[in-house]
Amino acid sequence: METLQALGVLVFPQEEPGMGPGRRQALMIASQAPSAEAIIWAEPEKGSFIADCLEMACQPILGDSADMVVPRRNRYLFRTTYPSFQVQSEDWANDGINNILLREFDQVTYLDILFGPKVFRNDPKRLGFFMRKYRYHLREGLSDSGVARAKGLNSELWAGICALPVVAALHEEYVVQSVDVPFRYPQVQKRAEQVASLASVMEEKRMNQLRNMIILVLEYVRLLKGDPRSRLEQIT
Repeated sequence: METLQALGVLVFPQEEPGMGPGRRQALMIASQAPSAEAIIWAEPEKGSFIADCLEMACQPILGDSADMVVPRRNRYLFRTTYPSFQVQSEDWANDGINNILLREFDQVTYLDILFGPKVFRNDPKRLGFFMRKYRYHLREGLSDSGVARAKGLNSELWAGICALPVVAALHEEYVVQSVDVPFRYPQVQKRAEQVASLASVMEEKRMNQLRNMIILVLEYVRLLKGDPRSRLEQIT
């Protein structure tokens, strides 16, 4: 705690357990910072984003040309600093999500949804896209294995920060821009993820996460369009 505070990091006790509640609490606290024009979401391990990419990612917000920025990883650095499986799987998932977005919304450029970091204008409407909470309704008659897989369809995990707020902004015709950034994946993390005994487990887990994110994006688009087939419900 003292080390973090010495670095200027503000640390708050989490009020409610879970990834989604903690994320919403952090964003709400950030929105109350004096004179903050932009809010940036980035995972703690993405140090290169903070050190090398932050200024360029924020520029469209500060320059009044965008409501939300989805940073896009430099392709060369993506291919050379990430584990190869992650490159292949995230390209596959990004293609799937962008196929949905390009079909459903006008003026959409290819977005690196899977990168993670997002930047948006600090006002209640834009913040609200990140504060929403959803429930996925399971189909009746699922097998035990189907129920187990469907439990991953939880917007409180990664889809709630990586994808669904972007979809909401596009649906309401806010300006979402893509900005190239020179992000480098942490090599310590890369080596850890490539340990043979862990690699296959991580790859299977990652593919399940990515499939679920594509499904949640599709179901959310259906919800926003008033399609009765949607299995997703907005509850806050």
